[in-house]
Amino acid sequence: TVGHGHILSGIVRSSRDCAPIAGAQVELWPEAPGGSHPEVERATLYADSAGAYQFECAPPDHIHMRVSAPGHRSFASNAYHPGGRALGTF
Repeated sequence: TVGHGHILSGIVRSSRDCAPIAGAQVELWPEAPGGSHPEVERATLYADSAGAYQFECAPPDHIHMRVSAPGHRSFASNAYHPGGRALGTF
């Protein structure tokens, strides 16, 4: 749904010193209509040199996320986007 979906953006930072983590792997599972998380809706992206990422999907109720990077513990979370908001930030 490029140009008509929900945009999720953020910066992956270290919990040690808040430094951006370039190349961090960001895995996303948006909820599809009916409450499922189909494989075709999932995405894996990598943060840029400033730790930034951006993902666009059809407006979900929530998105599951897992972030991992060498030398850091993995992090998993959910973000809820009530009312069909077009933007979200983790």
